[in-house]
This record gives sequence, C-alpha cells and structure tokens, in this order.
Amino acid sequence: MIKALIIPFILTFGIIAFSSCSKEEEEDIPEDVVQDSLLVGISGVPISMEYSHVANNSPYVLDQKVTFTFTINGSMSIDTDLNGKADVLVSNYTKSGLVFIWTDNAGGYSYSLSFNTDGDVSEVNVRDIRISIFVGQFTTVII
Repeated sequence: MIKALIIPFILTFGIIAFSSCSKEEEEDIPEDVVQDSLLVGISGVPISMEYSHVANNSPYVLDQKVTFTFTINGSMSIDTDLNGKADVLVSNYTKSGLVFIWTDNAGGYSYSLSFNTDGDVSEVNVRDIRISIFVGQFTTVII
C-alpha cells in the first residue's frame, strides 16, 4: 500500500518541481527587445531622399540627393555622395510618438524620421542641435 502511494507522490512531486524550474528559468531570461514595426518595414532598404527645404545653418543644399538607410538594430546612415558609403552614421535613436530621432552629436545635427499614415516614409527633418533650430527637410524621391 505504501509503495502504491509513494510512486504517484514521486511522479506528482517531479512534475511540480519540473514545472517550477521551467517557470523560474523563463523569468530569468530577459525578454527580447521588441523591434518597432515601422523600422522593421524599412530596415536595410536604401531610401532616396532630396533636400526640399533649407534654412540658415543647414549642412545640406537645396535639391541635394542622399540615401538614408535604417537598420533593424536602430542605426541610421546617410550616404551624401551617393557612392554607397555612409558619410553620417548614428547608432541609436529616441522616439517621440511615431517620430524616430537620431542625434549626431559629433556633427551637431539631429534627424527626425516620420511616416505617412500608410506606413511609408514621409520625411526627415534636420535640426541644428547647437542652437536648437530647424534647418531643413528631406523628402522621398526616385533617383
């Protein structure tokens, strides 16, 4: 009789212990950072843009064409010479609502990426971070 009670007890205890270990292990594993679906949709795809508005202190000229590339890990690069090499590279962004903002501290400018309601890239606004003013805007074009 005792033997008949011990076996189910051991099996039940083993199942409970195994379940507890699995949950503890799950809790100890950090959750993956959820990538923003807007960046996932454009990640790795070069986006041709043209400087369509220029103000004082702008690092770009009117109608200048560049290629922006955004990655899944959140970096942004700008190819200003259209030679396939990044002239501006910023590794991290912040987010304000649906606007992604990369700040190039070395260059002195920030780049704010916004999207249309359909999820397509709308524009990239450029600000001079030293004096905190808007200096220009890139809009998408076909090169």
